[in-house]
Amino acid sequence: MRETLRQIKVDVFHAKDGRTATDYIRSNMPHLVLLDLNLPDMTGWSILEFIKSLYADRPESELPKVIVLTAYNDPANRLVGKLQEVFRFLVKTTTPLELQAVIREALAER
Repeated sequence: MRETLRQIKVDVFHAKDGRTATDYIRSNMPHLVLLDLNLPDMTGWSILEFIKSLYADRPESELPKVIVLTAYNDPANRLVGKLQEVFRFLVKTTTPLELQAVIREALAER
């Protein structure tokens, strides 16, 4: 994954759990968040709620673009992603080239 992102010159910070992710997001306003739904200490949806509350006073154009990248390809999680207006909902079988294309698209909108 890191190599896939480095190939398109994206700086990477990898959070091993939700607390590390929220601490990083709080102190660094990332342009993009690749969000796994299954973290050891919280759900990805909880992190998305955190992002939205943290940046609630900012215009939507300034919010980090969130791409869900998960093993859960069920309709319920897809619906939550749609309702939460994530940029894209991808499953982990997505190829590196597909992921790079989606990331480029997300960053181009910033």
